[in-house]
Amino acid sequence: MRLPCLFFCLSLIAACTPFPDLDDTIPHGAESADYPELLPLEPIVARATPTTPDAEENAKVLKARVAALNKRADALRNDTLN
Repeated sequence: MRLPCLFFCLSLIAACTPFPDLDDTIPHGAESADYPELLPLEPIVARATPTTPDAEENAKVLKARVAALNKRADALRNDTLN
């Protein structure tokens, strides 16, 4: 019973905060500017080149990361033993 009451009280406190003034964030020229031109999506998608992940490159990168992490772990183990 205490948790819902606390949540209700916190909600009331949050509701008392002033709403930020958003009118000053719009530049003066933007209010009278034209809407941007809308372009069809199909030509943009047709120009895009599909990419596929290179499994061999990913394997090389992961192996290098594993080796670096193992080297770092060995250095930490040796440091704590001394």
